[in-house]
Amino acid sequence: MPPLPRRGTSLVEVMIAMVFSSIICAGLYEVGWKSRQYADYARVATEARSRAKEQLEEIVSYNLSDLCQASYQWKSDTNLSAMGYSIVRTPRVVWHAGDTSETNASSSLYAEVHVDVAFRSPLWKKMVTNTFSMIIQ
Repeated sequence: MPPLPRRGTSLVEVMIAMVFSSIICAGLYEVGWKSRQYADYARVATEARSRAKEQLEEIVSYNLSDLCQASYQWKSDTNLSAMGYSIVRTPRVVWHAGDTSETNASSSLYAEVHVDVAFRSPLWKKMVTNTFSMIIQ
């Protein structure tokens, strides 16, 4: 009498299939988690850079003689992003004479305006700083 055809799967085959499924699911979870972190980083970075550019444009809207006066207070500004991360903007002005050496505001020919923006990266879990610069003559 010929052997009966085998029906169903053995316990070993089921266990091997579960291991492979678990490995695939863990890999997909990691990919999804990293993509979310990249998306969060992109959102926070875009918002931070936008706020830095706004402050740079505000400072650049002054002409050089207005900037030379001490009426504008240069101080750091902290805001929260839409996701709840702190965004710190720090403006600074570097005054230059005609020979490109640094000088004081009263004897300057042009100024470099810099806005440093720092924010905590959801991707790298540390502070990231970007600088935006412009020259005013």
